[in-house]
Amino acid sequence: QVHSSNNSIVWWLGPRTMVPRWWASRISIRRHSHFGFRGMGRLHEGLMVCSSLIFLRSTCAPHRRAFIGTLPVLPARLLLGRAPWMASHRRRVVGCLHAVPLTLDVLARQDSATVRAVFDVLASDASFEAFTARQMQSIVRRDEDDGEKLKQGIQLAIDKGLLPEQVHVESTRSVNVEGREVDDICSEIIEALGDAPQKGCVMTLQGLSGTGKGTVVTRLQQLLPNTHIWSNGNLFRAVTLLATTLAEQKGINLQEALRPTTLQTLMGMLKLVELADGAFDLKVDGLCLSYLASEVKNTVLKESRIERSIPTVAGMTQGEVINFVRKALEQMTSSGYNVLMEGREQTLNYIRTPHRFEVILPNMALIGQRRAAQLVGARALDQIRCKGGGGEPGSEVDVHAEIREALKALVGT
Repeated sequence: QVHSSNNSIVWWLGPRTMVPRWWASRISIRRHSHFGFRGMGRLHEGLMVCSSLIFLRSTCAPHRRAFIGTLPVLPARLLLGRAPWMASHRRRVVGCLHAVPLTLDVLARQDSATVRAVFDVLASDASFEAFTARQMQSIVRRDEDDGEKLKQGIQLAIDKGLLPEQVHVESTRSVNVEGREVDDICSEIIEALGDAPQKGCVMTLQGLSGTGKGTVVTRLQQLLPNTHIWSNGNLFRAVTLLATTLAEQKGINLQEALRPTTLQTLMGMLKLVELADGAFDLKVDGLCLSYLASEVKNTVLKESRIERSIPTVAGMTQGEVINFVRKALEQMTSSGYNVLMEGREQTLNYIRTPHRFEVILPNMALIGQRRAAQLVGARALDQIRCKGGGGEPGSEVDVHAEIREALKALVGT
């Protein structure tokens, strides 16, 4: 139960939380102008944070969201406080609940549990903090650069008459992902979708790099029926394959192969085909090429000539690709499929659907922390596999040592 009275916030933890009996009691906190609350010692702070976090992990999503909404100050003040005693206390209190033992099995998963475990190991490491800041700066800079290039590509498509300059965009629902498990996030999205997935629908998910869009859509695919994740990446690579092949066959440069009339012919060599098992795939069929994108996505579509040319092609084909995608989405949903699209707002604005979501992370620093932990975890796993330990269970101490060695190597790069 959560209620407030006399400027106090009071809650009670019932037996479903499975906490020690002496925690299952009423705790009152009075607001303070600076620290947020008055009249509580460090022990009470720890109990309140522990209690609230256990509550969050032990109740259904709607109650959890309601509970979070009533306590906006406590987690932010205690979990993000800068004072030294708050940092050490935070590690003791939060660590006892959220710490995931960093075993080889957890490291091999390379998921959100891996990220939390790696962060727990390196949270007090100064070099990891510096590495995190560097990653955050890199993400922000890359997002700004990519956003500017995409803006130019969209404007080129408008100038060519392929896209309208003004477009009506349906309402977009914001989903706060900070401190939440992916299943909880997906539950909120599925609840908002209603019965649309039973008929076949398109759902878009936008957000900054590093907010976990890919993780969310991957999990949604597992939870929703007849669901396909649409990748613009493979489509751009397929267009690049055709353009570079045409340039090589005719002895012309890439820009000539991307002229509007020529590009229209190349787009006609791409088709969305339904396979025998009911799945859909992108087929390249022209210029003596015949491929299914899923079969060559890690080979032909990753050749060096494709990697070199894809930035140019992507900048000049935004309109053609968006129009291809719109037709492909209609084809899949008419067959009863659900299609998940994650990407940038500028592109998704041209996709018509009432099911639009944006993942947000109010604490931007967490984006850098998440990315840094991902890189360190991946590097450590590669190291272990190179040493021949990829298939054997490892002790926590060994994995911890590999994590620190991976961080040292990454910081030096």
